[in-house]
Amino acid sequence: MQYVNQEFLNKMETLKEKEMLEVLTDEFKTMFPSRTRVLGDNNLNLFLIHQQKTAKYYKYVYYDDLKRYAIIAFYFGTYFDEDPLYPWVQEILKQEDSFGRKVDLLNKKFYEYFDSTIGTNAIYFQEACKKFKYVDKERIKEYREFEQIIDTLTHIYPQRMHFIGQKNFIKSLQQQKLELERFNIHNPLGSAIYATLVFIMGTYVYRDPLFSWANKYLNQPLSSREKIDLLFERGLNRVRKELMSIEKLIEMEEK
Repeated sequence: MQYVNQEFLNKMETLKEKEMLEVLTDEFKTMFPSRTRVLGDNNLNLFLIHQQKTAKYYKYVYYDDLKRYAIIAFYFGTYFDEDPLYPWVQEILKQEDSFGRKVDLLNKKFYEYFDSTIGTNAIYFQEACKKFKYVDKERIKEYREFEQIIDTLTHIYPQRMHFIGQKNFIKSLQQQKLELERFNIHNPLGSAIYATLVFIMGTYVYRDPLFSWANKYLNQPLSSREKIDLLFERGLNRVRKELMSIEKLIEMEEK
């Protein structure tokens, strides 16, 4: 009689994970048709593979827990489990408990975030997008202190700043120097633009497959001024598209 060996068990585990990933991909395309279409199959695949890999590290067992974990990451960023903007995530994931229970706690915090930061019919997010459209680029060029960036972002999106915490975000700004130098945007306007990208999309926006457009423009071989102008315009264009998408969705729901 031949016993089941470890190699066979490993192959079965790999097959199971592959099947889960395929189902998860189909579900995400069904739940988020517009966003996944914009992302493209490659970026969506990179995002979901990372979520499965991370969930495996945290010892997930059930597909439903993996799915819920990935949905949270879809809003907070691919690397949200290590993002200093969300210190509570690590606090939860370090607890001595099952992965399912940890996801329950993450989910509870996620819905608190959604209610307090996105709002009914995305009203808070809509208001923030409208304010972003009227940001004065020339005024930002005169900024000399982190507090000025904080004040601007707090005015534009107070709900999210409250959720993150001003002290926590100031700490984030102080740690962005290397990225600003790497991408050749180390001046007041460049600092403000990059801080905004981090504020909205997470600390690791520069390598997040959910925001590959930001990575693309940050790495453009351009002069500092050209790159900053490009990031500013592309950022505003994204804001306009987000606003139009929300308004269109609300109109469809009201019919």
